[in-house]
Amino acid sequence: MKRSSVACRRLAMLATAAVALSTSATAAAGNEIGLGLSWDPRVPLGGLKDLAPNASPSGVQAKWEYYALDNRIALGLGFQYHYFQAADRTTTVEIPNGAATAPFTRYAYFITLFPTLRYYPLGARPTTVRPFLEIGAGATSSTSAVLASDLSRRSNEGGFIAQPSAGVLWTIRSRDTASAAASAGEGQSWTSSRSRESMLAVSASLAWAFTTADIVTASDVSYVGLQLGLYSKL
Repeated sequence: MKRSSVACRRLAMLATAAVALSTSATAAAGNEIGLGLSWDPRVPLGGLKDLAPNASPSGVQAKWEYYALDNRIALGLGFQYHYFQAADRTTTVEIPNGAATAPFTRYAYFITLFPTLRYYPLGARPTTVRPFLEIGAGATSSTSAVLASDLSRRSNEGGFIAQPSAGVLWTIRSRDTASAAASAGEGQSWTSSRSRESMLAVSASLAWAFTTADIVTASDVSYVGLQLGLYSKL
């Protein structure tokens, strides 16, 4: 009987410890959702620079993220749109059975959708300034053209895109809330809670995108720039 009683007590202690660990892990994770919207100007590189050499202010990025692993890791989905255009200038363009030299209008735009993984080296909560590293990889669609009067050369391509970036969140407002859930049965009740953070921040990051999607004049396409926007955590 003594052995049985001791065993029961040990099992009860183990069960209590397991519940405590489970509750702690849930509280740490928080199941938080992040949303971001950024202005995303870019500078063309490689073959894209030959088509449209000037920096473009016409870029935007939207983000959705889910926080896991004690708020150090955020898994997300990003959407981007970038448009590059060159002023008219005299250009020689190959056409069937020859070439044409005239003032041409040139443009290219990219529509991108890709999963992302963001890592906070210091965790997502500790300080007002929260540095992060991020990698995104997915699919993009490029549309580009060189136009002059009734002459044109166009390209519509799809391809793989990858984008590493590094940046910071500067917290404007942050608040921890606790949601509680209780369950009762046969005169006993258990209550567990988990901490969730609601937050509004300014986001700034440096990003470099490169893609296998060709444009009308080149296959070496990449662009780099500074992303500035707002970020909130729900």
